[in-house]
Amino acid sequence: MSLVLASLIGLAVGALLLVVFPRAHFGFWLTLASSVLGFLGAAKSLASGEVVELSWAWTVPYGSLHLRLDPLAAWFLSLLFALVFATVIYGRAYWKDLPSGKLSAAWGFFCCLVLGMAVVLLAANAVLFLVSWEAMSLAAFFLVTLDSSETGFRAGWIYLVASHASVAFLLAFFLLLLGDSNVADFANLAAPNAAARHAAFALALLGFGLKAGLVPLHLWLPEAHPEAPSHVSSLMSGAMIKMGLYGILRTASLLGPPPSWWAWLILGAGAFSAVYGILHACGQRDLKRSFAYSSIENIGLMAMGVGLFSLGWLRESHALCLLGLVAALFHAASHGVAKGLMFMVAGTVAHHAGTRDLDRLGGLARSMPWTAGAAALGTLAMAGLPPMSGFVGEFLLLLGALEAASLPALRVVAPVVLAVVGFAAALAAVTFLRAFALAFAGEPRHAAPSHGERMGGLAFPPLLLAGLGVALSLGAPWLVLPLSSVARSLLGDGPWLPRLAVEAGLAASWLRWLAASCGAFLLLAIGASFALRRMLASRRTAAPTWDCGFLGANPRMQYTASSFTLPILRLFPQLFPLKERFQPPAGLFPKKARYAFTVADAVGDRLLPRLSGLPRVLGIFRLGPSGEVHLSVLFVALGLALLLLIGVLT
Repeated sequence: MSLVLASLIGLAVGALLLVVFPRAHFGFWLTLASSVLGFLGAAKSLASGEVVELSWAWTVPYGSLHLRLDPLAAWFLSLLFALVFATVIYGRAYWKDLPSGKLSAAWGFFCCLVLGMAVVLLAANAVLFLVSWEAMSLAAFFLVTLDSSETGFRAGWIYLVASHASVAFLLAFFLLLLGDSNVADFANLAAPNAAARHAAFALALLGFGLKAGLVPLHLWLPEAHPEAPSHVSSLMSGAMIKMGLYGILRTASLLGPPPSWWAWLILGAGAFSAVYGILHACGQRDLKRSFAYSSIENIGLMAMGVGLFSLGWLRESHALCLLGLVAALFHAASHGVAKGLMFMVAGTVAHHAGTRDLDRLGGLARSMPWTAGAAALGTLAMAGLPPMSGFVGEFLLLLGALEAASLPALRVVAPVVLAVVGFAAALAAVTFLRAFALAFAGEPRHAAPSHGERMGGLAFPPLLLAGLGVALSLGAPWLVLPLSSVARSLLGDGPWLPRLAVEAGLAASWLRWLAASCGAFLLLAIGASFALRRMLASRRTAAPTWDCGFLGANPRMQYTASSFTLPILRLFPQLFPLKERFQPPAGLFPKKARYAFTVADAVGDRLLPRLSGLPRVLGIFRLGPSGEVHLSVLFVALGLALLLLIGVLT
């Protein structure tokens, strides 16, 4: 716990010093050191499985500075600080051209974002949880709107509205559980009756589901992620939306064993989000927008794991409990690493090529070999293919579905989960293989970058996360026992719980076999590629081949983003209507013909126009062109003061 506390102090000092000395540039070093300390402390706590609590008095009504580091918090903290380490290195190169004042503001808000997420995971008091949740949300808002562009500000206010709706639901949730108690520590929260318990679950699912991006609460996510700086998008998708998943699991520990409709609702929302998200990801031309919709798909898969865990808890099935929870938590880490990598790749592509439009990219592997290599591994991870960790997470989810099939009351679960996971994995493979092929393979569709890529700040962090993804996959058998301690901490005591250790051993044996297979596959693939390359090189001849008059490849011969996935999307015209733009060829010797489409978001396209008046109301929060730090800090302080005032009045 001491290392984690030192990490929090480092982040807080970094944020405060950047306010006092706005020209200083030590935000990078403090955040980097804090991420290392935080990761070591969280990993040590997770390995030991012990629970550590610290508490200090606080003058805020109902509040106390009560921190609790248990296995659940330690797992998410490990993911958070691992991502922070990579994103900080990337951010230093990404923000190198920012003016000094704006750079200080950027690092200050980045420190606040990381600090807010860390305290959310450690908080054991409702008031402290809400304050840190609000600080996290406001810091992310200022980072999304950092560039002060019109699209960035629009995305920012959509995110801000969703974040404050989330806070409102969570405030009602904690007030409902607080009752007549004058202490808001988690240990003192309890629902007074069954009706209040059901209402509390509904409020928690709305509040945490908004942050996680479950459909239909997702409309902020594909707007905010593309507009944020790429390393901030990596942190938001890789860690911040996982705060919603963490909150749902923490709610389970507060409310106790779930009724059946809770479990079925989470499972159904997860399945629908997975299908909805990946279908929309297929239809996007913008790299970051496609990756944002893919995050909705993956949060849906994690919710399905939580649903299986809840059904196992309800049926007292130790195997289903363990497999569902381990699948959700492992996939959270796997997705965090892989999606963090892919958002960085998108930022590097935009930096070198000047665009994120897949229809204007191509052939970048020649000038960006390091980024192309990292993108290839990230594509394997997001497609759920070995040897990357995405394959392990989906494998555990399928094992959980097969375990559910052994219970008579849950036999319907298995075919649904198998169908959704298979469908989502297939479309994820199409989506990410399309992104990789159109961006890095083939011929350039525009002028190639004038400079080559060097191993540096933009190239090293994606490769670091790619290596971490491989390590997660091969080290999965040794992570099952620490994750089983998370299950024990959530489930409490029960006569059937000692069997969790036995099931953890069985799951670890399955994963050892899987890790050995992935390792053998990796070695075989590397060996086969070298052998094939050598064989082809030895048969190379100097004589030209007969080419039937073919003069050479050009971009007009290549697939576009639209043509690659259009046949798939046409299978779902009612669910996902297409907005098509077609300019047919005309005249005897036509020169131009155009076709493009966008996938309509059934929720966003209906709700967002009704909120169109909010930008004028929220316009006072816009950062000026010079990025005034004092105004930004003032707005953060006002937001926190308002939340504390609500706490005093209630």
